[in-house]
Amino acid sequence: MKARLLKTSLWVAAGIVLTGVLTGLAFAFYVAHFFVLHVLVLGLGALQGHSIRQLMTFPPFFPPGYGLSLAGVYAVWLLVVVLLYPLCRWMARLKANSRAWWLSYL
Repeated sequence: MKARLLKTSLWVAAGIVLTGVLTGLAFAFYVAHFFVLHVLVLGLGALQGHSIRQLMTFPPFFPPGYGLSLAGVYAVWLLVVVLLYPLCRWMARLKANSRAWWLSYL
């Protein structure tokens, strides 16, 4: 019971830290995550033996056998958040230290 409570509290603490950094940076994260996910999709396809040409279509038409388990999807989600965290921290510092009006839109 204590281990479960500790694990839950660590996840909540990590969520609070990430939310603090990502607040106000939703658009930047949103745009950047598309590029990261597309690179990961092509990399996963190559690892699974598919050609890049087979993956240049809509996801419902991906070749049979392509994909991940639910645990794999969660791992990719966590990887994307970790990869984009430095970008979001940099963007937060840039927005905090700059008076450029257009940064408020990012």
